[in-house]
Amino acid sequence: MQHGGELRLVRRLASIEERSALARALHDSVGHAASLIALRAEALGSRTPDSDTAGEASAIHALSRRALEEMRAVTSMLRSQDGDPRVGNLREIPQLLARAGLTDSARIAVDAPDRWPGDVQHAAYRVVQEALTNAARHAPEARIEVTVDSSTSDGSGEQLFVEVRNEPTRLAVPSIPRGGTGLAGLFEQVTQVDGEFVYGRTEDGGFHVRAVF
Repeated sequence: MQHGGELRLVRRLASIEERSALARALHDSVGHAASLIALRAEALGSRTPDSDTAGEASAIHALSRRALEEMRAVTSMLRSQDGDPRVGNLREIPQLLARAGLTDSARIAVDAPDRWPGDVQHAAYRVVQEALTNAARHAPEARIEVTVDSSTSDGSGEQLFVEVRNEPTRLAVPSIPRGGTGLAGLFEQVTQVDGEFVYGRTEDGGFHVRAVF
């Protein structure tokens, strides 16, 4: 009988070819588009005489460059045969929150984060990252609360909880095409490491995602 770690290794090895194909597609399509956005934003900022427009162009340029860097980290992970779990871990979540300006509405309380397996840490990081991206897209300027903590429950040992909640936005949000793979991909990633993943609307019209490992 195979142990859980062995089963995860088998699943990883079986998906290497698919990972490599996805990495190539991301690099060729998304990477190209993000590069063009960065170049056009930089050109706009240098040409416009309006300081507000120049500021927005600079922000767009910085965000697109960051997106390129994160995409390269993801494609590097996809191309690696062992799916390097160090690309995004529990210790990096505070940095992710700081970039989003959420240090005042987050609670991080994980004892000895390095004790958690790398693939679990990466899944937890991705839950927070994807939830923040969705909130920024569908509920701009809404309050967001992030909780990442560990606790010991009776009979089930130590558990890691990751939850992101956003209130409903007060702004008019245009309809944005959805690829439909973000939350589904998170569900797959969390369940592959024997975690539980739920998401949905809150009673006040906001949204929440929750993972338990």
